Amino acid sequence: MTGHSTGTTRIDVSGYPYAFRSQCVNVPMKPIAVFQNSRNDGPGEFEAFAMAHALPLAIHRLYAGDSLPRSMESFSGLCILGSPKSANDERDEFREMERLIRQARDMMVPVIGHCFGGQILAKALGATVGRAPVAEIGWSNVSVSSSPLAREWFGAERFPMFQWHYETFSVPPGAMLLAASEHCAHQAFCADDIHLGMQFHCEVDELKIEEWLDKTGCTEIASASSPGVQDPEKIRALVPSLLQTSKRTAAAIYTRWASALRR
Repeated sequence: MTGHSTGTTRIDVSGYPYAFRSQCVNVPMKPIAVFQNSRNDGPGEFEAFAMAHALPLAIHRLYAGDSLPRSMESFSGLCILGSPKSANDERDEFREMERLIRQARDMMVPVIGHCFGGQILAKALGATVGRAPVAEIGWSNVSVSSSPLAREWFGAERFPMFQWHYETFSVPPGAMLLAASEHCAHQAFCADDIHLGMQFHCEVDELKIEEWLDKTGCTEIASASSPGVQDPEKIRALVPSLLQTSKRTAAAIYTRWASALRR
């Protein structure tokens, strides 16, 4: 699921070299690489933001067999989405993602990671990923640190965000912790002023949440014993009051991140 996909400016990555759609031919900037690791964990609000700002996307559907790029040279930025797998799994593509992240850092290509994406970014930058104190599924309030940089990224001191994770990251050496929640002390970090790792899912939209609350998702919630896990009925009930705030925060995050895109 990729959320708001109609009319988006993106690149077909089913084969190499890349083939532009007709409306992308004269786009004056390199595309943003998007690594999608799961069918139902698409770019959602990140794609909506890209559409609204005419930012081309190269979506690599790794779950469907797309290859990772060999280099970040052809991209203006890198967005890594979530995954039900652990960043600690011994998988060649995960180690290759870490190599590409380190290459992006060397080239000053901004990286943004959502949940698993934040964890794989943290690992690539020298941090660890381990079991969270408690699982978080559903809505939680995220509190921003007192640093001016944190307010610059999020535009607010506190905001609701959607969570679905069992593991979390430590803060990479030299990076700055930006946000925390009641059940997870490390909700976001920034490295080199341009790379952002998040434990939460700011990219969710209505369709994505509903897809996650399918039979499998509800069974998973029922089996998760944690004070940080909400039941499906409560999650759905909170969508009307919290999702629009989440989307506004996502827009602030993506605006700050996109300001560093490599032209």
